[in-house]
Amino acid sequence: MLSIIIPIYNEGKNLKELYKEINKYVKEKHEILIVDDASMDNTQEVIKEIDVRYFRRERKISLSDAVVFGIGKAEGEYICVMDGDLQHPPSVIPKMCSLAKKNKKIIVIGSRFVKDLGNEQRWDSRIATFFVRSLLGLRVKDPMSGFFLFRRKDIEGVELKPHGYKIMLEVLVRGGLKPIEVPFGFRKRKGGESKLNMQTRFELILQMIELCHFKIKQ
Repeated sequence: MLSIIIPIYNEGKNLKELYKEINKYVKEKHEILIVDDASMDNTQEVIKEIDVRYFRRERKISLSDAVVFGIGKAEGEYICVMDGDLQHPPSVIPKMCSLAKKNKKIIVIGSRFVKDLGNEQRWDSRIATFFVRSLLGLRVKDPMSGFFLFRRKDIEGVELKPHGYKIMLEVLVRGGLKPIEVPFGFRKRKGGESKLNMQTRFELILQMIELCHFKIKQ
């Protein structure tokens, strides 16, 4: 089974459409886990109208922590992580899942077309790409992606350190997985809030430093 984890904050207006798209394109057995960090919109009302596993946390911690929480609750053999703002197209999930089934110890990354990124996202992507390529020695075109899929057992026993809003690199580096990237067109945000601010940028830099130390010790 495939577990699709969607961390959200104030994205209730997107959930019905996202739910319909997932079930339209993902034909294999799957579950959808919504991890809600204390949304203050209509999320709880919308949840009653769709068939998902819903986990509400009473305070906003971080997107990465929400994903790790979701992984702990998931029941599927494969884990897919995606945003709830409709920027990640569910139509790509079947291809990502197919690649994960054909390869061992990999993480399939939904790679955004750079031309579709906003100026702030380009800034963060350039920094992350520099660290990933120069310090971590990884050839990943989109190290900032929040859309990825991997086999659950490939990270069994791996201690993930969730902070900030970029968890994919934690799974990739600490899990010792090989990245395979699948391009997709980055869609415009239809709701929710951007997670980019000075705090998240600072957390990103700290995360990179921690991962560098981890690689050195390996």
